[in-house]
Amino acid sequence: MNIDKQQAKRLYKESTWLRPELVKEFGEGLFKEKNMTDIKTFADACKEMGHSEEEFNNSWSNMGLPEDTLAYEKLKIIAGAINDGWTPDWSNTNEAKWFPLFTDLSSGSGFSRSHSFIDFCVDTGAGSRLCYGTKEKSNYAATQFSEIYNKFLTISES
Repeated sequence: MNIDKQQAKRLYKESTWLRPELVKEFGEGLFKEKNMTDIKTFADACKEMGHSEEEFNNSWSNMGLPEDTLAYEKLKIIAGAINDGWTPDWSNTNEAKWFPLFTDLSSGSGFSRSHSFIDFCVDTGAGSRLCYGTKEKSNYAATQFSEIYNKFLTISES
């Protein structure tokens, strides 16, 4: 088969007749339900997405990018890992897409709550790659990775 692991996970969920071939190709472990709380660090998220934190650092460290940009790249990996193959369907206005809301991080208040948009296909208040399939996943990401969210939401000096 010429598909990647994320595509295989999606196909596994959608097609029962294809499951035996997918298991033969990718192994049973790829398709076991994962608990989001197993993703405790950025390194865990990288591993879940099929690479290492070292590979991430090697790819991004010498580019001279501001800290908020690096944090955004990290959060995309974290969201992918926590969502476990789920991606938002922006053409489906009935599908809830959850994202964390924060109060003023400079005051130290941090994570406030998660919110969902069902009625809108796009909203500038939430990055489409940083939304989650459930409120619980959004809450978990915001609290577990608050330091990375803080770097993303704080304007860099560079």
